Amino acid sequence: MRRPRALFLIVLTTIVLVVPASRAFADLASSDGAAAQTFTCVGKVTSASQSNVTITVRHASLALRGALGQQLSLTVTTKSALTVISHGKTTTVAAASVPVGDMMAVQGTIDVTSEPGTTLFDVVAASTWKPRVLSRFLCVGTVTWACPQPNAQSLVVTVGRGSSGLGSPTGARVTIDVPASVGIYVLQHRLASTTTFDDLTRGDLVQVTGTADRTDASVPLFTASGVLPTHVAPVHRLKWFACDGVVDGPGPTAGTLLVTLTCGTRAVRADVGAELTLTATSSSVVHTLSNGVLTTLPVADVTAGDSIAVTGTIDRSVPAVPVFDIGKAFVWPATTP
Repeated sequence: MRRPRALFLIVLTTIVLVVPASRAFADLASSDGAAAQTFTCVGKVTSASQSNVTITVRHASLALRGALGQQLSLTVTTKSALTVISHGKTTTVAAASVPVGDMMAVQGTIDVTSEPGTTLFDVVAASTWKPRVLSRFLCVGTVTWACPQPNAQSLVVTVGRGSSGLGSPTGARVTIDVPASVGIYVLQHRLASTTTFDDLTRGDLVQVTGTADRTDASVPLFTASGVLPTHVAPVHRLKWFACDGVVDGPGPTAGTLLVTLTCGTRAVRADVGAELTLTATSSSVVHTLSNGVLTTLPVADVTAGDSIAVTGTIDRSVPAVPVFDIGKAFVWPATTP
Protein backbone atom coordinates (compact mmCIF):
# COMPACT_ATOMS: atom_id res chain seq x y z
CA MET A 1 0.00 0.00 0.00
CA ARG A 2 2.96 2.36 0.48
CA ARG A 3 4.32 1.99 -3.06
CA PRO A 4 1.58 4.11 -4.83
CA ARG A 5 2.05 6.87 -2.26
CA ALA A 6 5.84 6.86 -2.75
CA LEU A 7 5.39 6.94 -6.53
CA PHE A 8 2.96 9.87 -6.19
CA LEU A 9 5.54 11.82 -4.11
CA ILE A 10 8.27 11.20 -6.68
CA VAL A 11 6.05 12.41 -9.55
CA LEU A 12 4.91 15.45 -7.56
CA THR A 13 8.51 16.38 -6.70
CA THR A 14 9.54 16.08 -10.36
CA ILE A 15 6.68 18.36 -11.43
CA VAL A 16 7.59 20.97 -8.80
CA LEU A 17 11.24 21.01 -9.95
CA VAL A 18 10.68 20.92 -13.69
CA VAL A 19 7.66 23.21 -14.16
CA PRO A 20 9.31 26.48 -12.96
CA ALA A 21 12.26 26.01 -15.33
CA SER A 22 9.94 25.05 -18.19
CA ARG A 23 7.78 28.12 -17.59
CA ALA A 24 10.87 30.32 -17.50
CA PHE A 25 11.98 29.00 -20.87
CA ALA A 26 8.48 29.46 -22.28
CA ASP A 27 8.21 33.05 -20.99
CA LEU A 28 11.53 34.04 -22.56
CA ALA A 29 10.77 32.29 -25.83
CA SER A 30 7.32 33.91 -26.10
CA SER A 31 8.90 37.37 -26.38
CA ASP A 32 10.11 36.40 -29.85
CA GLY A 33 6.84 34.76 -30.78
CA ALA A 34 8.55 31.39 -31.40
CA ALA A 35 10.32 28.66 -29.49
CA ALA A 36 14.03 29.45 -28.94
CA GLN A 37 16.87 26.90 -28.92
CA THR A 38 17.87 26.10 -25.37
CA PHE A 39 21.23 25.20 -23.81
CA THR A 40 22.79 24.19 -20.51
CA CYS A 41 26.40 24.58 -19.44
CA VAL A 42 28.69 24.59 -16.42
CA GLY A 43 31.78 26.72 -16.07
CA LYS A 44 33.96 28.94 -13.90
CA VAL A 45 33.01 32.63 -13.60
CA THR A 46 35.78 34.89 -14.91
CA SER A 47 33.93 38.24 -14.85
CA ALA A 48 30.52 39.67 -13.94
CA SER A 49 28.74 42.95 -14.67
CA GLN A 50 25.21 44.26 -14.44
CA SER A 51 24.17 42.75 -17.78
CA ASN A 52 26.74 40.05 -18.53
CA VAL A 53 28.50 37.13 -16.87
CA THR A 54 31.50 35.50 -18.55
CA ILE A 55 32.42 31.88 -17.78
CA THR A 56 35.03 29.40 -18.95
CA VAL A 57 32.94 26.45 -20.17
CA ARG A 58 33.77 23.03 -18.71
CA HIS A 59 30.60 21.07 -19.56
CA ALA A 60 27.90 21.91 -22.08
CA SER A 61 24.88 20.52 -23.91
CA LEU A 62 25.08 19.78 -27.63
CA ALA A 63 24.18 23.34 -28.64
CA LEU A 64 27.35 24.66 -26.92
CA ARG A 65 29.64 21.70 -27.39
CA GLY A 66 32.01 23.81 -29.51
CA ALA A 67 32.51 26.24 -26.63
CA LEU A 68 34.19 23.71 -24.29
CA GLY A 69 37.32 25.19 -22.78
CA GLN A 70 36.51 28.67 -24.10
CA GLN A 71 35.16 31.82 -22.50
CA LEU A 72 31.46 32.49 -23.13
CA SER A 73 29.62 35.74 -22.47
CA LEU A 74 26.14 35.19 -21.06
CA THR A 75 23.50 37.92 -21.30
CA VAL A 76 21.49 38.65 -18.14
CA THR A 77 17.97 39.95 -18.75
CA THR A 78 15.24 41.19 -16.44
CA LYS A 79 13.76 37.69 -16.47
CA SER A 80 17.03 35.95 -15.52
CA ALA A 81 17.08 34.25 -12.13
CA LEU A 82 20.54 34.22 -10.53
CA THR A 83 21.22 32.49 -7.22
CA VAL A 84 24.24 31.78 -5.06
CA ILE A 85 24.44 28.55 -3.05
CA SER A 86 26.46 28.87 0.14
CA HIS A 87 26.48 26.55 3.16
CA GLY A 88 23.31 24.88 1.94
CA LYS A 89 21.40 28.16 1.56
CA THR A 90 20.25 29.67 -1.75
CA THR A 91 20.28 33.47 -2.14
CA THR A 92 19.08 35.55 -5.09
CA VAL A 93 21.69 38.02 -6.37
CA ALA A 94 22.16 40.57 -9.13
CA ALA A 95 24.51 39.73 -12.00
CA ALA A 96 27.15 42.21 -10.81
CA SER A 97 27.24 40.43 -7.43
CA VAL A 98 28.06 36.99 -8.86
CA PRO A 99 31.41 36.01 -7.25
CA VAL A 100 34.29 35.70 -9.71
CA GLY A 101 35.96 32.29 -9.39
CA ASP A 102 32.75 30.48 -8.43
CA MET A 103 31.37 27.61 -10.47
CA MET A 104 28.14 28.36 -12.36
CA ALA A 105 25.45 26.09 -13.80
CA VAL A 106 23.34 27.83 -16.45
CA GLN A 107 20.08 27.20 -18.27
CA GLY A 108 19.37 29.56 -21.14
CA THR A 109 18.23 30.25 -24.68
CA ILE A 110 20.14 31.11 -27.82
CA ASP A 111 18.87 34.36 -29.38
CA VAL A 112 19.80 34.84 -33.05
CA THR A 113 17.02 37.28 -33.98
CA SER A 114 17.77 40.37 -31.92
CA GLU A 115 20.66 41.54 -34.11
CA PRO A 116 21.53 39.97 -37.48
CA GLY A 117 24.90 38.21 -37.32
CA THR A 118 24.99 38.36 -33.52
CA THR A 119 24.23 35.43 -31.22
CA LEU A 120 23.17 36.14 -27.67
CA PHE A 121 23.21 33.51 -24.93
CA ASP A 122 20.41 34.66 -22.64
CA VAL A 123 20.37 33.36 -19.07
CA VAL A 124 17.04 31.97 -17.87
CA ALA A 125 18.31 30.54 -14.57
CA ALA A 126 21.79 30.14 -13.10
CA SER A 127 23.26 29.01 -9.79
CA THR A 128 26.78 29.56 -8.51
CA TRP A 129 28.76 27.89 -5.74
CA LYS A 130 32.29 27.82 -4.38
CA PRO A 131 34.44 25.15 -6.10
CA ARG A 132 35.62 22.37 -3.86
CA VAL A 133 39.09 23.09 -2.53
CA LEU A 134 39.44 19.73 -0.79
CA SER A 135 38.54 16.47 -2.53
CA ARG A 136 39.13 12.82 -1.81
CA PHE A 137 41.48 10.74 -3.93
CA LEU A 138 42.65 7.17 -4.40
CA CYS A 139 46.03 6.39 -5.91
CA VAL A 140 47.36 2.94 -6.83
CA GLY A 141 50.92 2.77 -8.09
CA THR A 142 54.57 2.01 -7.44
CA VAL A 143 56.78 3.71 -4.88
CA THR A 144 59.43 5.62 -6.78
CA TRP A 145 60.93 7.31 -3.74
CA ALA A 146 60.30 7.37 0.01
CA CYS A 147 61.53 10.48 1.79
CA PRO A 148 61.57 10.20 5.59
CA GLN A 149 62.15 13.52 7.38
CA PRO A 150 61.92 14.56 11.05
CA ASN A 151 58.87 16.79 10.64
CA ALA A 152 57.38 15.64 7.31
CA GLN A 153 57.61 12.53 5.22
CA SER A 154 56.42 12.00 1.67
CA LEU A 155 56.05 9.35 -1.00
CA VAL A 156 56.72 9.80 -4.69
CA VAL A 157 54.36 7.38 -6.44
CA THR A 158 54.27 6.46 -10.12
CA VAL A 159 50.54 6.30 -10.85
CA GLY A 160 49.12 3.03 -12.12
CA ARG A 161 45.54 4.16 -11.76
CA GLY A 162 43.67 6.69 -9.68
CA SER A 163 40.32 8.28 -8.96
CA SER A 164 39.09 11.52 -10.51
CA GLY A 165 40.13 13.35 -7.34
CA LEU A 166 43.76 12.51 -8.10
CA GLY A 167 43.58 14.15 -11.51
CA SER A 168 46.87 12.60 -12.67
CA PRO A 169 47.28 10.28 -15.67
CA THR A 170 48.81 6.81 -15.67
CA GLY A 171 52.59 7.03 -15.53
CA ALA A 172 52.67 10.42 -13.81
CA ARG A 173 54.69 10.89 -10.63
CA VAL A 174 52.76 12.29 -7.67
CA THR A 175 54.22 13.46 -4.37
CA ILE A 176 52.00 12.52 -1.43
CA ASP A 177 52.64 13.80 2.11
CA VAL A 178 52.27 11.12 4.79
CA PRO A 179 51.69 12.63 8.26
CA ALA A 180 53.15 10.73 11.20
CA SER A 181 49.64 10.01 12.49
CA VAL A 182 48.61 8.12 9.34
CA GLY A 183 48.28 4.36 9.69
CA ILE A 184 50.43 2.27 7.35
CA TYR A 185 49.32 -1.34 7.03
CA VAL A 186 50.78 -4.27 5.11
CA LEU A 187 49.02 -7.52 4.18
CA GLN A 188 50.69 -10.73 5.32
CA HIS A 189 48.89 -14.00 4.69
CA ARG A 190 45.62 -12.06 4.19
CA LEU A 191 46.01 -10.38 7.58
CA ALA A 192 46.78 -6.67 7.95
CA SER A 193 49.55 -5.66 10.30
CA THR A 194 50.98 -2.23 11.02
CA THR A 195 54.30 -1.14 9.61
CA THR A 196 56.33 2.06 9.57
CA PHE A 197 57.21 4.58 6.90
CA ASP A 198 60.87 3.49 7.09
CA ASP A 199 59.85 0.01 5.88
CA LEU A 200 58.56 1.38 2.55
CA THR A 201 61.05 0.77 -0.23
CA ARG A 202 61.37 1.70 -3.86
CA GLY A 203 59.40 -0.68 -6.08
CA ASP A 204 56.73 -1.46 -3.49
CA LEU A 205 53.18 -1.54 -4.80
CA VAL A 206 51.09 0.90 -2.79
CA GLN A 207 47.49 2.01 -2.43
CA VAL A 208 47.00 5.47 -0.93
CA THR A 209 43.81 7.26 0.06
CA GLY A 210 43.70 10.89 1.14
CA THR A 211 42.69 14.45 0.31
CA ALA A 212 43.77 16.78 -2.48
CA ASP A 213 44.03 20.49 -1.63
CA ARG A 214 43.59 22.61 -4.77
CA THR A 215 43.67 26.06 -3.19
CA ASP A 216 46.36 26.67 -5.80
CA ALA A 217 44.98 24.74 -8.77
CA SER A 218 48.38 24.68 -10.49
CA VAL A 219 50.08 23.02 -7.49
CA PRO A 220 47.69 20.56 -5.80
CA LEU A 221 48.81 19.22 -2.42
CA PHE A 222 48.11 15.55 -1.71
CA THR A 223 47.93 14.32 1.88
CA ALA A 224 47.51 10.65 2.73
CA SER A 225 44.95 9.38 5.22
CA GLY A 226 45.79 5.71 4.73
CA VAL A 227 48.61 3.73 3.11
CA LEU A 228 48.49 0.05 2.17
CA PRO A 229 51.78 -1.18 0.67
CA THR A 230 52.61 -4.55 -0.81
CA HIS A 231 56.31 -5.18 -0.32
CA VAL A 232 58.14 -6.24 -3.45
CA ALA A 233 61.59 -7.70 -2.91
CA PRO A 234 64.33 -5.64 -4.61
CA VAL A 235 66.06 -7.27 -7.57
CA HIS A 236 69.31 -7.84 -5.67
CA ARG A 237 67.43 -10.10 -3.22
CA LEU A 238 65.54 -12.28 -5.69
CA LYS A 239 66.55 -15.95 -5.54
CA TRP A 240 64.85 -17.41 -8.62
CA PHE A 241 64.52 -16.58 -12.31
CA ALA A 242 63.01 -17.73 -15.59
CA CYS A 243 64.04 -16.73 -19.09
CA ASP A 244 63.99 -17.56 -22.81
CA GLY A 245 66.90 -17.04 -25.13
CA VAL A 246 69.26 -18.27 -27.81
CA VAL A 247 72.38 -20.30 -26.98
CA ASP A 248 75.59 -18.59 -28.11
CA GLY A 249 77.82 -21.49 -27.07
CA PRO A 250 79.61 -22.95 -24.05
CA GLY A 251 80.54 -20.59 -21.22
CA PRO A 252 83.95 -19.70 -19.83
CA THR A 253 83.99 -22.74 -17.52
CA ALA A 254 82.81 -26.32 -17.83
CA GLY A 255 79.09 -26.82 -17.35
CA THR A 256 78.14 -23.25 -18.30
CA LEU A 257 76.23 -21.83 -21.25
CA LEU A 258 76.23 -18.38 -22.79
CA VAL A 259 72.66 -17.35 -23.63
CA THR A 260 71.37 -14.13 -25.21
CA LEU A 261 68.09 -13.41 -23.43
CA THR A 262 64.95 -12.58 -25.39
CA CYS A 263 62.72 -12.25 -22.31
CA GLY A 264 62.92 -12.91 -18.59
CA THR A 265 61.45 -12.38 -15.15
CA ARG A 266 62.32 -9.37 -12.98
CA ALA A 267 65.56 -10.88 -11.69
CA VAL A 268 67.07 -10.95 -15.21
CA ARG A 269 64.97 -8.31 -16.96
CA ALA A 270 67.92 -5.92 -17.09
CA ASP A 271 69.85 -8.56 -19.10
CA VAL A 272 67.25 -8.95 -21.87
CA GLY A 273 69.06 -8.44 -25.16
CA ALA A 274 72.42 -9.13 -23.51
CA GLU A 275 74.41 -12.30 -22.90
CA LEU A 276 74.04 -14.13 -19.58
CA THR A 277 76.08 -17.04 -18.23
CA LEU A 278 73.93 -19.95 -16.98
CA THR A 279 75.48 -22.67 -14.83
CA ALA A 280 74.52 -26.35 -14.80
CA THR A 281 74.62 -28.11 -11.44
CA SER A 282 74.33 -31.75 -10.45
CA SER A 283 70.57 -31.29 -10.10
CA SER A 284 70.03 -29.49 -13.42
CA VAL A 285 67.74 -31.23 -15.90
CA VAL A 286 67.76 -30.32 -19.60
CA HIS A 287 65.10 -31.77 -21.91
CA THR A 288 64.61 -31.80 -25.65
CA LEU A 289 62.43 -33.59 -28.17
CA SER A 290 64.02 -36.40 -30.17
CA ASN A 291 61.78 -37.91 -32.85
CA GLY A 292 58.78 -36.68 -30.90
CA VAL A 293 59.97 -38.24 -27.65
CA LEU A 294 60.96 -36.14 -24.60
CA THR A 295 64.57 -37.02 -23.74
CA THR A 296 67.25 -35.76 -21.37
CA LEU A 297 70.11 -33.85 -22.97
CA PRO A 298 73.57 -33.34 -21.41
CA VAL A 299 74.51 -29.67 -21.13
CA ALA A 300 77.65 -30.37 -23.18
CA ASP A 301 75.43 -31.41 -26.12
CA VAL A 302 73.57 -28.09 -26.27
CA THR A 303 74.80 -26.34 -29.42
CA ALA A 304 75.07 -22.72 -30.47
CA GLY A 305 71.95 -21.45 -32.19
CA ASP A 306 69.58 -23.62 -30.15
CA SER A 307 66.66 -21.92 -28.44
CA ILE A 308 66.33 -22.48 -24.72
CA ALA A 309 63.77 -21.87 -21.95
CA VAL A 310 65.14 -21.97 -18.42
CA THR A 311 63.92 -21.81 -14.83
CA GLY A 312 66.42 -21.78 -12.00
CA THR A 313 67.79 -20.31 -8.81
CA ILE A 314 70.29 -17.56 -8.07
CA ASP A 315 73.29 -18.22 -5.85
CA ARG A 316 74.24 -14.99 -4.07
CA SER A 317 77.09 -16.33 -1.96
CA VAL A 318 79.16 -13.57 -3.49
CA PRO A 319 76.63 -10.67 -3.67
CA ALA A 320 78.58 -8.78 -6.32
CA VAL A 321 78.75 -11.82 -8.63
CA PRO A 322 75.45 -13.75 -8.61
CA VAL A 323 75.47 -17.21 -10.21
CA PHE A 324 72.39 -18.25 -12.24
CA ASP A 325 71.96 -21.99 -11.73
CA ILE A 326 69.88 -23.99 -14.19
CA GLY A 327 67.06 -25.89 -12.51
CA LYS A 328 65.09 -27.09 -15.52
CA ALA A 329 65.58 -26.24 -19.17
CA PHE A 330 64.03 -27.13 -22.48
CA VAL A 331 66.08 -26.90 -25.66
CA TRP A 332 64.96 -27.01 -29.28
CA PRO A 333 66.93 -26.44 -32.47
CA ALA A 334 66.53 -23.24 -34.42
CA THR A 335 64.19 -23.67 -37.37
CA THR A 336 65.64 -23.09 -40.84
CA PRO A 337 63.57 -21.64 -43.70
